[in-house]
Amino acid sequence: MKKSVIFILLIGFISFPSLAQKEIKPSTSNAEKALRAGKYEEAKTIIDATTSNQSYMVDKKGGPSKNAATAWYLRGLIYAAFDTTKVASAKALVPDGFPTAKESFDKSKEIDKGETPAFLKDAVGFPIMNDQVNAYLAQSYFNHAVSAYQDDKIIKSI
Repeated sequence: MKKSVIFILLIGFISFPSLAQKEIKPSTSNAEKALRAGKYEEAKTIIDATTSNQSYMVDKKGGPSKNAATAWYLRGLIYAAFDTTKVASAKALVPDGFPTAKESFDKSKEIDKGETPAFLKDAVGFPIMNDQVNAYLAQSYFNHAVSAYQDDKIIKSI
């Protein structure tokens, strides 16, 4: 009797973590919310699942879906956030996010061709213009470069 109880408890402990893990569904809005909340790992997991999901990214005719450009743009922002953040745990997840961010932005531009003025929404639901997001991102990279230069991390040439 004791052996069967221990066996049942052991099976329960082994199977419990697998039950606790939920399937990640593709969603740009959930990835955007996670990014806004500073949950970088969750945002990365969701956006990677979104961009790799063929049924979410491709419409019935074989072309890009209506959400494909938004997903690629958001993926670029998430990987750029890894690159520009000061949070050490986030930097450890993706040490160099710039190449992935650039590739994602390029794919978004290729799909959308500048037709959509806003891919993101703020916490209230108002659209944030892409030009505003791009300017903020450029300023973040500029600040990062200036601080690296001031800290003598970049070799000064004469």
